[in-house]
Amino acid sequence: MEFKRPHILGKVCVIIRKLQTIEEMQRASFNFRPAPVQAGVVINEFKIDNKYRNEAKVHLDKILKPYEHVLDPEWKILKDDGIISQWVQVPNDGWEKGGVKKTILYLHGGGYFFFTKETYNSITSSLARIANAKVLVINYRLAPQNQFPAALHDALAAYLYLLNPPKDAGFEPLNLKNIVIAGDSAGGGLSLALGLAIRDARDTGLPSCAGIIGLIAGDDERLRDEAIYFAHRSAEPTKYKGPSYNAGKFEKSPFQTPTNTTFEIYEEMPHDFQFVDYVCTKISYDRIAKFIDRVTNTFNEPFPPSSYNFINLKGEFSPLKERHKKVFNWEKIGIPHEMN
Repeated sequence: MEFKRPHILGKVCVIIRKLQTIEEMQRASFNFRPAPVQAGVVINEFKIDNKYRNEAKVHLDKILKPYEHVLDPEWKILKDDGIISQWVQVPNDGWEKGGVKKTILYLHGGGYFFFTKETYNSITSSLARIANAKVLVINYRLAPQNQFPAALHDALAAYLYLLNPPKDAGFEPLNLKNIVIAGDSAGGGLSLALGLAIRDARDTGLPSCAGIIGLIAGDDERLRDEAIYFAHRSAEPTKYKGPSYNAGKFEKSPFQTPTNTTFEIYEEMPHDFQFVDYVCTKISYDRIAKFIDRVTNTFNEPFPPSSYNFINLKGEFSPLKERHKKVFNWEKIGIPHEMN
């Protein structure tokens, strides 16, 4: 498949791969700005205090206890005084006075080891404007200097910050049904991981958010197939098999409640296509805004059933194509497949 315009993230990744060390790749990525901030949107930087990391650690210690023998405890050692973060919003949009304070916790992409919150200013500012929401973006700790679950630790700390902000934060504790977690690429995976961590922390009193958005993969990527399977299994957990490497344990899990899922594939779109002004980019943003309105119950409408759609280059919707359904014939779920 060929694209008429080279995707900007593809070009920067080629440049980064030519560098010699991880540190050089990271430094190069930190200054990368693929697209400008949307007009009329302001960005205010601040720092989330480490007390929220300490609170998040209590939850993660309980959730990850069965795996502590394989985890490096260094993630618990804090080497800075907080999480560098930023608010992205349209000024004077009435958010502070609104009944539904739509808030997006956005986790940036970059393979978990490069890019920063600033890299995604064009996407987060677009979300703030189109979804009429306030967007919190954080610089979570990057690998390989910070191993799992450092990034998840920071993401959970940011979520706790929204639920119980300090007195000088400028807003009251948010209703959890006003919060949507979102991310692209690795940030999409981290968003789903955060959602699972919140789910597993229910016994400790941690409430769940309104919804999760993952901008996972392009139409021609192998990751697309995993996303297709994940979406269907989340909506019908008893119908689709769990990972082969842990056969039986997932089927015995108490978490068998179906999740309402909206899944969409955009024809011929590359990874993180929201950076580029394609026809499908606007459609994607509009669909994200509608999803946020639904899950936050902005219009007090009943929630539609799970859906799986293919959107072509003209913006027309249809069911998934036969090539998208080959994933359902996989025998070994969760086992890496050979990459072509």
